[in-house]
Formats: sequence, C-alpha cells, structure tokens
Amino acid sequence: MTDAASHTSQPEENYQQVLDTARRLLIQSQTLSGRLQHMQRVVTALNSAVTYDEVLTAVITHVHWLVRFDHFSICLQREDGDWELRTLMEHSPAGLSTSDQVALGDSEAVSDRLLTTLTSFDSQMIIPLESDDETLGTLNFAARALDAFTLEDRRTANLLAAQMANGLRNVRLLNEARRARQESDDYLARLQADTSEANEFSYAIAHDLKSPLHILTGYISLLQLVLNNHDDPEVQGYLKEVEVASKNMGRIIDQLLWLAQLSNARAVAIPVDMSGAAQRSLWRFTPELKRRRMVIDIAPDMLYALGQEGWIEEIFANLIGNAIKYIGEDNPDPQIRVRAAAEPDTEMVRYEVTDNGIGIAPADQSRIFELFMRLRLVSTEGHGLGLSIVNRIVQRLGGQLGVDSEPGAGSTFWFTLPSA
Repeated sequence: MTDAASHTSQPEENYQQVLDTARRLLIQSQTLSGRLQHMQRVVTALNSAVTYDEVLTAVITHVHWLVRFDHFSICLQREDGDWELRTLMEHSPAGLSTSDQVALGDSEAVSDRLLTTLTSFDSQMIIPLESDDETLGTLNFAARALDAFTLEDRRTANLLAAQMANGLRNVRLLNEARRARQESDDYLARLQADTSEANEFSYAIAHDLKSPLHILTGYISLLQLVLNNHDDPEVQGYLKEVEVASKNMGRIIDQLLWLAQLSNARAVAIPVDMSGAAQRSLWRFTPELKRRRMVIDIAPDMLYALGQEGWIEEIFANLIGNAIKYIGEDNPDPQIRVRAAAEPDTEMVRYEVTDNGIGIAPADQSRIFELFMRLRLVSTEGHGLGLSIVNRIVQRLGGQLGVDSEPGAGSTFWFTLPSA
C-alpha cells in the first residue's frame, strides 16, 4: 500500500470510530432518557398511591423499562407483622409473564424461600426498602446470565427502592390516620349515643317527679288553709319549711329538665326583644322583690339579639336570681341593673346584669360556671345548676358568658349574643 493510500484510509478509520462512538453514546443517552421518563412516571404514581396494591402496580408497570432481569420479586413486612414474598414478574421462554405467589410467615421462612428462588439464577441483586431508619422489605432482581447487572442497573434499582419505600411509608401513615379517624368517629358515636340515652333518662326521671311534687304542693296548700288559724308557731314553722322545700325541689326539677332539653335541642335563632324577655323573667321573684322592696332597673330599649325567647328568659331569670341571692340580706340599698351595648368591631351585643352585692373572689370566678358549683359565701338555696344552664344556652346560641367581680364590690355577669 502506498503512503497516499495509507494516509487516506487512516482518516476514514478515525471517522468510523468517531461515528461508532457517537452512535453508542446516542443509544446510551436514549436509554438513559427512557429510564428517566419511566422513573418519573413511577414517582408520580407512587406519590398518588393510597393502597399497597397501587404501590405494587406502579412498580410493576414500569420496572421492566428500568432494569434488565429475568426475575423480579418483592419481600414486604405487612402491618400485622407477617412477611410476604411476591414474585411479581418473570421472563419465560414464551415471553414476559407475571405471577402473584404469596407466602406468609416469619422473616426467616420468607428469607429461605427467597434465597432458594434466587440461587437458581447466576446473577442476583437485593435492594433494601428503607424509610425512617426502618427496613420495610427488599426488591429482588435476578438474571440467568453471569454479571448481568450493570452499574447503571444497580443505581436505577436503588433509586426505585428509595421511591417505593417512600410510597409504602405514605400508605402506612395514611392507613394509621384512617384507623385513628375511624376509632375517633366510633368513640364519638358511642359517646353521643350514651349522652343521648342519659339525657333521655334524666328527662324522664325529672318529668316523672313533677306529678308527685304537684300533689305534695297541693296538700301543703290545703294544710295551710286548714291550719291557718292555728296559734302554734311550731306547726306554722313546719309548714313553712315544707313549703320552701317543695318549691326548692320544683326549681331543681325544672333545672334538670332544662339541662336534658338543651343537650338534645337544636337552636333556631330568631330576633328576640331582650328588654321584654328580662321583664318577663321577673315574675319568678315577685315575693322576694316585695319582701325586700327591691326594684330591678332594666333598660327599656336594649338591642335585639338572635336567640330563642324561652331560652333568653331563662338566661335573665338565672342571672337576676343569682344577683338577688348574693346581694346580701344586710344590704341597705340593694341594686340590680340590666344593660346592653353593641360590641365594637363585631356583630355581637353584650348584655350585663350588675349588682352591688358581696362580690366573688378571683379563685371562684374560674369555677362558677361548672355544673353543680355553688359558692358558699352566704347561706343560700340551690344546687349550682343555674349558671351552668346559662353557660350552655349562651354557647348553643353562639355567644360567650363571663363575670367581672371584686369581693365586697358587687358583680357583673355578662353574656354576648349575635345582634339581630
């Protein structure tokens, strides 16, 4: 070969090498691009998976585009603690086939079966599924050829395992949240059923007590008529005590009925004349007001509020009755005022019942609205139901209840309701 021919063939050989290298790089680039696209699809599917089957489906759909293998299986620990081995995909002489062979048991039994399966292949690759320092299982690849898995295969398998572990962890957390929600819903349903049953029982008992109490009250009135001219002060004293006790029992029964009704009733709010409701509540205290020559000052033009008329009357009756109770027998000038004012920058109205009585200590103010709480500042009747009833009514109507007081300087009980 002449020097000219040799010189001509050398550039051609170099060109062919460069061309072959370019083609090889192009094929590798296309392969890598395809893997990345399928990995992105796997990640998208795993992020939206809400069940274990959806996680497996996402992996099965794309895994043969990511790693070359003849056998693909997964070993997982279920939430009940058992391990399972699933042979998800195999290459057979007839082509690509899938199977779902499940074996449950302890980790050693599953590991033995996995090793027995993989040792029939010349190349194996076992990738752990790890999340939050916990091993959830393994991804298992096998091939018949020796040294079948490349460095890129191992990198891709590790990336796939990391994404699958995250998907499994998310499904586990979602299942835990579902169970917690279901347990909470079940507990709430049982609590509501028990509460409703208890309220119905309390209402039935309180209602049944009304009839014998009416009979008792009638006999007391009859005895008072018969013994009206009896000059024995001891007999008159006994009759008076029985009368007071029966009235007290009637108030307790009425309050128990209110508590039972409030627990089951639904509030339907309508505009209520608050001044009129406060005035109508005074009839309950007529004897006491006459005896003490007490006048209660109720503002005639209080703003209307959204509520229920009967409930509003009960609020004022309890708050005014509470003021009368704790205003002090020795108070030379007992005063009770009922006022209202719009709350600034809100759609609420604040109503106040103010007295110049004995006041309430700060330590007692935080407990005064609790059920059956009665302050023992003075000798009073009652069983601590009134203010708890007021609190429930106000809350049911969407408002708040509170008190401002100093010992010896009187008290202001206030509540807010939506303005009408």
